[in-house]
Amino acid sequence: MVTRRTEATGRKPGLTTKSADRSAEAICPPVAYTIAEFCHAHRISVALYYELKRSGRGPREIHLNTRRVISAEAAAEWRARSTVDDSSASTMSES
Repeated sequence: MVTRRTEATGRKPGLTTKSADRSAEAICPPVAYTIAEFCHAHRISVALYYELKRSGRGPREIHLNTRRVISAEAAAEWRARSTVDDSSASTMSES
């Protein structure tokens, strides 16, 4: 195990950039996601994202020149559409 001396690195012990990013997100949640950020936040692969998009079940995108982003509202709408109601799922499996 390699231990880094904090006085040599200048870093605070226990604070990584990932934890700093998470705390920043908790204070100010993202207004828009890139496709990679959206996939990471929703725990899906990029391949699944494009498969959902191809089938018309993906979130709405905002086109900014060559970039495509997904607003937080579009992500929330997509989650609401994608969530299966327990009562409707049980009736679908019974028929």
